[in-house]
Amino acid sequence: MNNSQGSLTDAIRKALWIVGVLWFLSWFELYLEIYRYHHATLSSVLEPLSSGMATQAHSRPGSWLRTDLICSAFAPPLFATLLLLRPTFGGREGKADLASPIVRALSLFGLLLLVLGTINQLIWRPPMAVDLTLRHGNGGFIVVGGVLALAGSTLAWRRRVK
Repeated sequence: MNNSQGSLTDAIRKALWIVGVLWFLSWFELYLEIYRYHHATLSSVLEPLSSGMATQAHSRPGSWLRTDLICSAFAPPLFATLLLLRPTFGGREGKADLASPIVRALSLFGLLLLVLGTINQLIWRPPMAVDLTLRHGNGGFIVVGGVLALAGSTLAWRRRVK
């Protein structure tokens, strides 16, 4: 592999991480806006460019929600495009290995949910409720995050043992 191909691979890898984080954050923010805080409705999000977004004369989407909608729409196809442009998936000895980044992402996402749910529980101290729909309380975030982190760690461990 020559130097220019290596720098291109590094640039694509960095762009993948940035777009992946942007994808996760934008979808999580959209979830919060719709289900947690009820600032937007699902029907208004599905028709962002129509006049149906404003249900009343005074309710117009702000720049934050519009930016979130744009990121939520464009991050997944951009991520897929970058993934297809990447020459190798980081496997050993040049073999394409897609499972390794997925396992790492699963572990990281689970750990992030677990830590953020725990921090939110410690700060706000709401009653502990395990709601796996993630609509009420922090218990669901803690449980789902723990399960995902455990699953990712177990898959990574099994790959190392083989």
